[in-house]
Amino acid sequence: MPTFRTSLLLIGCLLTVASMSAQNNAQRTVVEFDLSKGTPPATHVIPLADVSPFLAYTVYWEADDWDARRHHWSISFSPDGENWSETEELELDPHRTFRAPQFISNLYFAAKEMRFFRLEIHSSDPAYPAEASRVKVNLFSPGNTGPVSAQTVSELPDDRAVCFCTQPEFLGRDQWCQTGDCPVDATPVITTVTHLIVHHSAGPNSSSDWAAVVHSIWNGHVNDNGWDDIGYNWLIDPNGVLYEGRADNIQGAHFCGYNGGTMGVCMMGTYSTVGPTEAAKETLRQLLAWKSCKEDIDPLDFSFHASSGLNLFHISGHRDGCATECPGQILYDDLPQIREQVNTYIETVCSSFPPPTELAAEVVTDDDVDLIWLDNSDNETAFQLVRASGNGTFAQIAELPAGTTTYQDLDLTPGVYRYRVRAITDQDTSAFSNVAKVDILSVSTTEVISSAILFVFPNPANDQITLQIEQAPAGTTQLDLFAADGRRVRSWTFETQTSSPWTQTVSVASLPAGIYWLELQTSNQVFAARLQVQ
Repeated sequence: MPTFRTSLLLIGCLLTVASMSAQNNAQRTVVEFDLSKGTPPATHVIPLADVSPFLAYTVYWEADDWDARRHHWSISFSPDGENWSETEELELDPHRTFRAPQFISNLYFAAKEMRFFRLEIHSSDPAYPAEASRVKVNLFSPGNTGPVSAQTVSELPDDRAVCFCTQPEFLGRDQWCQTGDCPVDATPVITTVTHLIVHHSAGPNSSSDWAAVVHSIWNGHVNDNGWDDIGYNWLIDPNGVLYEGRADNIQGAHFCGYNGGTMGVCMMGTYSTVGPTEAAKETLRQLLAWKSCKEDIDPLDFSFHASSGLNLFHISGHRDGCATECPGQILYDDLPQIREQVNTYIETVCSSFPPPTELAAEVVTDDDVDLIWLDNSDNETAFQLVRASGNGTFAQIAELPAGTTTYQDLDLTPGVYRYRVRAITDQDTSAFSNVAKVDILSVSTTEVISSAILFVFPNPANDQITLQIEQAPAGTTQLDLFAADGRRVRSWTFETQTSSPWTQTVSVASLPAGIYWLELQTSNQVFAARLQVQ
């Protein structure tokens, strides 16, 4: 069919350019123009410097009569204003329903080297020309993601189910948003999950920095769509890495406006003609098995979903709630098999023999560590305690009698140690407990705390904290935050110049309430402090 095209460009009104972090250099720019005032030039400069690791963008427009069957936008990019990329035909965000006059595209990505863009409006039918008035191009550079550290959560079952599927490791918000400027929903809605909804992001299937992709999705949902937070509870990249979104039992924004009683899982990529990687599907199976066990959800069954008024499989796709391609035809066709695999995983992998939980480790002298855990079984014959030094592998250090819940590890040399424990019988073994971590310092804990004072304020805290020491030498300064059970839950690295005093502010906004330990290491000193998060 012939195409009616008008070549337009965004002469711009630059609304915001915000540098959110000196380290990661995240930047957001919104360019707005009004077509009612005439046709602007065809080429526009991207007003962002040092884009990394890619440029993420969406296009918002207002139109009284927009027909997605006939009308669309296209965009192309250039590094120099002369050599142009292939034109990208923009589609409406498949995760939303639209009502005139407001529309927004899906999230797209361009190479970081691009400095110019062209935006054009098209109609496939001259009898129905495409017209728009207000247009905004939202441009975002998330910044490169630094080293990340996965989190684990140790949970006890509640009265709803007796099941010991382990929650998969995940990267928390502080890992995929290392700028610290991606706040959680200030007014979260708690929901009782009955249905697990699978999505695809309808974005690229490869990326050099998937954490930055998650950061970009958050930016699109919050700053472009105007939502309170990222729409999904969880996201999975093609490498099988799990990312925490709105987190567990927080109502999201992902299921056709019927979000109550759901957990939304986004498989990053487009799965209309190809399927997810096996690594991504394995993480999906583990996540759905854990949640099904935790909430006593039968992964093979279906039931009435009150929010949508529909009878839905407990593991459903986005398209089961409304007209959308999501989660892609190939992934959607895989859902019956995924339900079976989740059920098999629960029956075979999630042992009915409960593991120990709440393992905690504490340095009690300069070279001794006390361990304590909770025994959840009544029929074990022994406990197997394993230890790893540094980044090494775990090896057994003790086999302990049934009913044991404490152990003292003596005469350790300086270094970092990790511990796990599991229950055993003559016929079976439980899963391992959570990992507890301690750091035996090369100088005594008493010497560290008495000779080098780390001031933390406010303390207790609920948003952010400021650290202060009397003097910091030039070089790399490492800050680690440990939970009460010894898990390192956050880590920051700073390049410092000699200063007296030295101060640094970090965010603790997304941390659960509780007691934590801070450890700050400069090139010549180690500092420690207790932190209470409210």
